[in-house]
Amino acid sequence: MLVHDQHSVWGVMRNRRGNPVGSYSLFRKKLDASGLGQPWSRELPVRPRAMLKSGKLLLLGVTPIDIPADDPHAAYDGRMGGSLWVCAASDGTKLAEYALPAAVNWDGMAAADRRLYVSTANGRLVCMAPSDH
Repeated sequence: MLVHDQHSVWGVMRNRRGNPVGSYSLFRKKLDASGLGQPWSRELPVRPRAMLKSGKLLLLGVTPIDIPADDPHAAYDGRMGGSLWVCAASDGTKLAEYALPAAVNWDGMAAADRRLYVSTANGRLVCMAPSDH
């Protein structure tokens, strides 16, 4: 998954070399020589399913990374729940986490008018907005 603006691209990728199966990273790469921020990469202790950038924030819909031995498809199918991570676009620092009623559908987030809309695996559409909205 990738998001971008005129200066940078942010993304999540599955790690391949020297990392356990199911390991993911969040990263930023500069697109120009503007000097706006530096490239970075952070390991994620969760499995990303959706991502978007809004202002100075990265919003990630995530599920647990653990794979239960008795149900190896539970996380992939969204049966282990999910949450919304709010991260700083400048360096990837996690600023907040919000529990969701179910896992976010693949690429199932949109933002408009200071609201975040999240499509979940249980067939619901969750609308999140700041308390002053």
